[in-house]
Amino acid sequence: MSDDKWIAYLILGIIAYTIVLIYLLEQEPILANQINNSVIIGLLLTILIKIK
Repeated sequence: MSDDKWIAYLILGIIAYTIVLIYLLEQEPILANQINNSVIIGLLLTILIKIK
């Protein structure tokens, strides 16, 4: 059951992240790219930690 909640929060987070990133891409493209790169690195580190 806790896995279902984790997936639901992940989906909500992805939706919120996408909305914010689209807004930032229109306003400040450089800032949006920096945030995008940071999030990708963070997700990769999280995946590596969960695998171990």
